[in-house]
Amino acid sequence: MAQSECYSIRDLANISGQPETIVTGVVNFLNEYGFVKKMGTTEPLYRKSPIVISPTQSLNILECMVNK
Repeated sequence: MAQSECYSIRDLANISGQPETIVTGVVNFLNEYGFVKKMGTTEPLYRKSPIVISPTQSLNILECMVNK
């Protein structure tokens, strides 16, 4: 996902090869924590936010959230 490009759930499901239900859950999580930005309401589009963290940092955040 490029920072300036916008994607729908369907776009992301097609790109990733995953079912839309799984992609929806992941995108909702990313949106909730500010990693993507939701634009629109009828058929929302998502754009990558300027937040950039490494995969290791991502795992550390998730571990902290799970262990609360």
